[in-house]
Order: sequence, then structure tokens, then C-alpha cells
Amino acid sequence: MIHPIVRLYASADNAQAAVGKLQARGFGARQYDLVTPPESPADGAAAEETVTAAIADAYVVRGEARRYARRVLDGHWLVIVRAPIGMGRITEDLLDECEPVPSGFEPEPDRLMAWDEAAPMSSILHVGTILRDPTPFSNWMAGIPVLSRSGKRTCERLNIPELADSSWTLSGKVGLKLLSKGAAPLSGKLKWPLLSKGPAPLSSKLKWPLLSGGPAPLSSKLGLPVLSGKAAPLSSSLRIPTTTPRRD
Repeated sequence: MIHPIVRLYASADNAQAAVGKLQARGFGARQYDLVTPPESPADGAAAEETVTAAIADAYVVRGEARRYARRVLDGHWLVIVRAPIGMGRITEDLLDECEPVPSGFEPEPDRLMAWDEAAPMSSILHVGTILRDPTPFSNWMAGIPVLSRSGKRTCERLNIPELADSSWTLSGKVGLKLLSKGAAPLSGKLKWPLLSKGPAPLSSKLKWPLLSGGPAPLSSKLGLPVLSGKAAPLSSSLRIPTTTPRRD
């Protein structure tokens, strides 16, 4: 999911309990962030900007991150979760079981505008400008592992051998010989000679003459003259003038 789920806790015990519930549910370390207050009292614009940047890096809109940073500097603990698709309600229930405290402000509604002028697109999409997660889709969007932990390959899952055994062949399964003893198995099956003794086997089979005795067999068959004595035989036959009469 694009929008992270954020909960504020008044004590470290409650925040750690929330993290423990997430881990027991199968959330990985890349799917949540725990922002703790500084060990020594810190105040001022520099400290607020440091905490704000840490919260914004967890995909929280900078405007909200700044408000959360002020609460963290006051001694609160912040848990930010990027729940996989379909796990949003379950994640909220797990976090709410550990007694979160109100943030003191309403989260900003979604708006098609830039919250951070330096990175408007990242602010619109609620995505940090630099991703710390090397596999954001697998671990953030859908919770899909990058590599399978079972170690089983696709062939093992489908019960298909990766290499065919020497005794197993496709030809054998369908009842065909892998190699034929004859030099021309197809011709042998159809009882066709491999080489024909005649120079024109197809013409001989169909009883067609290879060469016609006439110099123009097609013209002779159709009763057409090979050469016409006229300059425009086709035009003369169709009575079409070869030139357009001149009009004065």
C-alpha cells in the first residue's frame, strides 16, 4: 500500500510490543520502521529536521512527518508500517492492541499537490525520494519474497525431471522409434522411390508432356496468333482508336 500506517506510543514497552506483534505476523524488518526519541534532550530546528527526514524516509508525507517529529522530540515512540496489499486492516488492529496515543492532529487528506517543493512527484505519491529498500515491490507492495526459502525449483514443484533419463524419451512414450534403420523412412512408409529414374517424374505421373512440339503451345491452344501483322492488334480487335481524333 502507498499510504503507511502510523501509530504513536507513549512508552518504549508499548512500541516494542507493537513491533513484536508485527514480527509474529510475518512482517519483515523492511516493512516497518521504529522511530525513537533521542537519548539526550534535543531541541531546535536542526534536531527537528533530522527526525523529520527519518520519518519522511519511511514514506510519510513531509508535512505529517514534521508534526510527528515534534511528538518524537517530546519523548514519544513512532511505529510506521508499510502493510502488504490486503493486510491494512489487520495491521491497524495489531498496532491498536498496544495502546497507541492520539497524534494530536488529523492526517492531511490526499491532494494532487506537492507537499515538498523539491520533490513534488514523490510527495504526491507519498514515496520517499531515495528508496532504502533494494526490493520495494517484493517487500513493500505485496510482501513477496525475492528468493524462495524452500529451495525447491520449478521442476521439483511440478514433478518434472530437469534432465530426461536415458530410458525416457518422448518418442518412446508415444510409441515411435527414436531412430529409423532406413535411410529414407518417410519414402519407405509411403512406398515412394527415393530417386526417380525419369527426368520429369511429376510430369510422367500426371501424363503431361515436358515440352510441347509447337513453338507457342499456349497461344496455339487458345487460338491466338503469336505475332500480329497489325501495329495494334488488340485495339484493332476491339475497334478502339489508337489516337484521339483532332478537333479543330
